Amino acid sequence: MSRLRICILGDDLATALGDSGGVGWTGQLSRSETSFGGRFELMSLGVPCETSRDMASRVEDELAARLPVGAQALVLFCFGVADMAASEKDGVRLSLPESLYWAETALRTSLRRYHTLWVGPPPVRMKAAWRDAEGHVWSLNQGRMAGLNDAYRMLAERLNVPYLDLMATLGRDRRWLRSLDSGNGVHPTSEGHAALANHIGRWSAWRSYLNPTAPGSRAEGLHFPGPKAVLIA
Repeated sequence: MSRLRICILGDDLATALGDSGGVGWTGQLSRSETSFGGRFELMSLGVPCETSRDMASRVEDELAARLPVGAQALVLFCFGVADMAASEKDGVRLSLPESLYWAETALRTSLRRYHTLWVGPPPVRMKAAWRDAEGHVWSLNQGRMAGLNDAYRMLAERLNVPYLDLMATLGRDRRWLRSLDSGNGVHPTSEGHAALANHIGRWSAWRSYLNPTAPGSRAEGLHFPGPKAVLIA
C-alpha cells in the first residue's frame, strides 16, 4: 500500500521562518516521526505573509497536484498570523469575520476529499513588530490572536475538524516563550519550532494518523511498510 502523503498549508507559521537550521517545525516533526516507524511524505506548502483569503484560493489546485485520487492523504492547516497582522497605513489585513469566512472556505475545500486537521494560531508577545522580506513593517498583539483562536476553535467544532489549541499549550511552554523573547515576538527561533513540533507530535489527532494500528485510530488499517520519513520542501 502507498505511504501516507501529508500536506501542510498555511502562512508564516507553516514555514521555517526564524529557524536557524532552516527546516522549521515541519522538518523537525518529520524527522522525529521516524522513531515511530512511519513511512510518509510531508509536503510543506506554507507561504509567508499569506492571508487565509490568499491561501483559500490555492488550496484546491495545490492539493490536487500532490494528492492524487486514491492516495492515503492527510491535510494539516496552520495559519492566522498574516490575517491579524497590521500596518500603520492599512490597519489589520483581514477583519475577524473575513478571516473566518476564508478559513471555512479553505477547510471545506479540503474536507471534500481529504482527512483534515487544524493547528490553531500560537501565542505571541503582548505587542510585537517585525519587518518582512520586502521591507514592510507589521505589528501584532496577543489580544487579536487570542480572539482569533477562540473564533477558529468554534468554527472547527462546527465543521467537526480536529483542532489543536496552541494558546492552551504553548502559552505555558517555556521553550516557546523564550523563543519569542529571542526573536521578534511572533516568529519562533529554532527552540520554538522544536516546541511546536513536540506539541503537534503528541497531539492525539495527529497520532491517530501517524500510528494507524492504535485502537480508535482514524487511519486504522493503513500500513506503513518502512521506517523512513521524507520531507519535501
